[in-house]
Amino acid sequence: MERYEISMKNIIIDTDIGDDFDDAFALALAMQMPEVNILGVVTVFKNVDKRCKMARMMLDLGGFAQTEVCKGFSKPLKQREMFHKPIDFSEKLWSYVDDCDTYNGNFRDGFEFYTQTLEKSIKPVTIITLGAMTNVAYLLRERPDLMNKIEKIVVMGGAYDINYSEYNFSCDPEAAQIVIESPVPKLLIGLDVTFKCFLNRKDQAALKNIGHPVTDVLSKMLGGEKDAVYLHDPLAVYTAAHEDFVKWRREKVVIETTGNYTRGVVVKMCNCN
Repeated sequence: MERYEISMKNIIIDTDIGDDFDDAFALALAMQMPEVNILGVVTVFKNVDKRCKMARMMLDLGGFAQTEVCKGFSKPLKQREMFHKPIDFSEKLWSYVDDCDTYNGNFRDGFEFYTQTLEKSIKPVTIITLGAMTNVAYLLRERPDLMNKIEKIVVMGGAYDINYSEYNFSCDPEAAQIVIESPVPKLLIGLDVTFKCFLNRKDQAALKNIGHPVTDVLSKMLGGEKDAVYLHDPLAVYTAAHEDFVKWRREKVVIETTGNYTRGVVVKMCNCN
């Protein structure tokens, strides 16, 4: 039976699952939130096929076999170098586990999924970006007529009170700037806040003892207890449905796209409160 109620938020999760562990935790959280209806998951950056397999496995284990997983863009809009090194698009995903190899499939094109889903959607859709924003930037650039179908874009990315070139924005600064400049309402969740959210060793031990297929695979991805597992992406997923969970401030920001050492850095233009 489809999980749909008038009060539920329709969401699309755009993710680089397979690198840091938090994307997988974010997807697990979304599956436990009765207030959201996951329309689909779209992968982005580098090995999007492997990322699709990871998302497919987690959704199946969580009872979401009917939720679609789609393949987004593997390469940024322009850049082929990151942090002064060529991007290795065949690089092994950090948290990939071999169990995912059995989850093969002809994953649908992400852009096609976005356009068709938004075209037929009656309710506005919330897009949650947990990685590079290449897919969403391409959507906004190529189909601006669909912006009115997007309720908001919730972004895990950027650093707003620390001078830091955050990873997701640095993967595709041009895409980040397109999304930031768009008129679609946005909630920006930065490292300034997400570093306060983590699982300590006690939490990780408790996770291992839950005994559910999803938590079992999360523990396997971790490969042993860490001092801290930062929950950057889960905070973005949760605030998509619970905006009052954190305090917000309104600011105008731009993304640096030309600096030799500052590509992806957030520049605050003014405090608009």
